[in-house]
Amino acid sequence: MPRISPQQNLRSRKLLVKYPIAIPILIFLLIMLADVLSVVALENRAARDERALMERMAEAKSSALERNASIEASYLRAGGMLFAARGRVERAAFKEFVEGLDLATDYHEQGSFGWAAKEESFPSFEIKYYLSKSSIAPRSEGQELGKNTAVRAAMEEAAKSKQPVVSKSFRAIENDADAAPSFVFVMPVFGGSSDKSVLQGYLFSEFRVQDFYDAAALTLDGGIREQIASYGAALYDGDAHPRNRVAGRTMQSEPARFVDHQIILANRPLTLRVSSGEQPVLTPLSLATLAFGLVAATLMGLLMRMLAVQAVEDQNALERYAEQNSIRNSLTRELNHRVKNTLANVLSLITLTRRRAIDLDEFADGIEGRVRALSATHDLLTNAEWGEIPVHGVVEAELAAFERANDGDRQQANQIIKSGPKISLAPKDALSLGMALHELVTNASRFGALSTAEGTVKITWNLVRDDRIEFRWAEEGGPPILSKPRSKFGLELIEKVTAHELRSPVDLTFDEAGLRCTFIVPARIPTEFSMRAQK
Repeated sequence: MPRISPQQNLRSRKLLVKYPIAIPILIFLLIMLADVLSVVALENRAARDERALMERMAEAKSSALERNASIEASYLRAGGMLFAARGRVERAAFKEFVEGLDLATDYHEQGSFGWAAKEESFPSFEIKYYLSKSSIAPRSEGQELGKNTAVRAAMEEAAKSKQPVVSKSFRAIENDADAAPSFVFVMPVFGGSSDKSVLQGYLFSEFRVQDFYDAAALTLDGGIREQIASYGAALYDGDAHPRNRVAGRTMQSEPARFVDHQIILANRPLTLRVSSGEQPVLTPLSLATLAFGLVAATLMGLLMRMLAVQAVEDQNALERYAEQNSIRNSLTRELNHRVKNTLANVLSLITLTRRRAIDLDEFADGIEGRVRALSATHDLLTNAEWGEIPVHGVVEAELAAFERANDGDRQQANQIIKSGPKISLAPKDALSLGMALHELVTNASRFGALSTAEGTVKITWNLVRDDRIEFRWAEEGGPPILSKPRSKFGLELIEKVTAHELRSPVDLTFDEAGLRCTFIVPARIPTEFSMRAQK
């Protein structure tokens, strides 16, 4: 058994993934096509076998009819020779001849024999003697034999050929469409005392065609007779047209298959048709083959469909794993980058705070506050999955420590007034804004408006352009500012570091009423990008 290489298996899986519906349907159709071709071959074989059977039946039936016709012609030929030798036909001699024949054929039970002699003019032949066992419209002596056109035509042909001739079929009762068709064997008798070529008359035998047809069936083998009985077999005078049927049984419906066999009865051409009235339905073997093929094709199609679904699922899983791995690598690199940035920010804060701190306590307080501010903004970014950060969320996060410290004094906690539209920031800009707010709150709580119960702080922000936010900090009611204070690290952080990070200058104004701070923050423009693994 040949082994399937991994490359072939991979190509097959790729085809199943690319055509998950078309391939199962194609497999189903190919199997059904092979099954249909098998059924067609079986049906053709069955049709050939049936046709061969019908041909055997038609040949056997035709042979029986021709044999009986030959026997009948022999009887008449013998009688013609007998009466020609005697020179005349007498009633006693005719009766003796008819009774002396070995009439072994059963159709004679319904037939008749007669002698018609010529009168003064041809073709007037008067029936002189007539012996009949038929009860259907028997002829009578004294009638003209050639009165019927079919019989007269046969008489003329027999006189020319000097051989027995069968007449064309005719109705035993003229002008009666329901009368049984009959035909007449005629044999001319020549001779006489002086001239042997003189036509003296005709020996004839008359039969109903159906009786003659049924008698032929009795001579057949029993098996052939039973087979013919299950088929339609009919005898036609001439070609096989419904109006020419003279004996036999036709199928009620139009025959699906038939075999025609030509017969010559005493120079009279007839057609025997054996037909099968069954409609061209499938044989039991073909039905079984078709059913088996349908089941096999369905099962194979379902199997291929299951394999295709599994291949698609496997491919999707591989793509998800690859995407997740890519996302994991990207997140790892991003996390590493952000951690490094955060550590760099912390180190920068430690370095700058150490340079500006007077003693260890001031250094520890400054570092702790700034790290807490940085941590609060990081918590906010984490909850937002480092996506869009609302401005009011950054403000709330950085002022939460001050509001918690003054939770017991609601009047002092309400000293901060915040207002502005819903606008989002990028993560990096949110960190810079958070650090700036922390320094402003810390400065206000130590030296500015938040250091007294009467002071207030107004924080407002507005969108001045599609991608720019104007942020304002205004203090009122605090200790008056008589002159610009000496440089402090918090204000220096706002004025230099924040301005650098936000890519916009910071306007610090030291009014007598309080500190004013204005700066521009870039707004986050929404995009369609979302780095998520499909599930």
